Amino acid sequence: MALRDLDLHAHRSQPVTGTLLARADLVLVMANGHRETLLADFPGLGGRVYLLSEMAGKSHDVEDPYGGPVEGYERTAAELEALIDQGLDRIMALAN
Repeated sequence: MALRDLDLHAHRSQPVTGTLLARADLVLVMANGHRETLLADFPGLGGRVYLLSEMAGKSHDVEDPYGGPVEGYERTAAELEALIDQGLDRIMALAN
């Protein structure tokens, strides 16, 4: 992310909780398995959980580069950026 001038040093992952999800108008996930798990654990989320790729009119998982080479992280970052750019209008509409 430093190559993209993004400073993530203050960012920390956190477990998903009902309290956290209650504050979310929209939940975007990278993989269908993530969506299925969230909906199984929190059935009240129906209609608020989507694949990020769906925002861009597609329907595929985004590869998680965790533990892989830097090139995998670069590919994933580029894909995420493209999906967000392509789907921004839909993201904004669903997040309101």
